[in-house]
Amino acid sequence: MNIRNIFVPAAIVTLAIGSLTGCSVLNGLLGNGTEVRDDSGAVVESGDANVFAISVGDCFTDEGTADEVDSLPVVPCGDPHDNEVYFNHVMQGGTFPGDAAIADEAATVCGQQFPTFVGLPYEESVLDYSAVMPTADSWTFQSDYIVSCYIYDTVPVTGTLAGAAR
Repeated sequence: MNIRNIFVPAAIVTLAIGSLTGCSVLNGLLGNGTEVRDDSGAVVESGDANVFAISVGDCFTDEGTADEVDSLPVVPCGDPHDNEVYFNHVMQGGTFPGDAAIADEAATVCGQQFPTFVGLPYEESVLDYSAVMPTADSWTFQSDYIVSCYIYDTVPVTGTLAGAAR
C-alpha cells in the first residue's frame, strides 16, 4: 500500500493516509505476526502484526516512512504509541476502484466516525486521523477491501483516545 494524502476541506488540513497493505477478510487466515494477544484480541506484548490482522483498538507506533508495508509495530495501548485503530470500513468488492477513489472513501468514512470515537467534531479536536488502505495488488490478489481508520496525536500517548474529547 502507498502513503496517501487526504484533504479535509472543512479544516483544510492535509492528512497522511497510510495506505498500507490493508486489513482484510484474511485476518483469521494469516495470523497476527510476532505480537501476543489475550483471549479478547487485545495486544499484551509488542510485536509486528500482520497488516491484515490489525483490529479496532490496536495501537501502533510510527516506524519509518515506507510506502508499502506488510506489518505494523503494535504495542499494548497502555504503552506509549502514536496511533490507534478506531474503525474498520469494508468497501464494496469488485474491480479495483483506483487509489484516489479509495482515499476519498477513506477520508469520508474516517471523518464521519471521528467524532463518535473522540467525542468532538474533527474541526474542534487537536487530534488527527488517517487510514490503512488496500493497494491494487492487495485488492486484486488478496480480496483486501478494508479501510482501517486510525487516530493519532503529534506526540506519543498512553492509553486509548476513545472519548478523549480533545
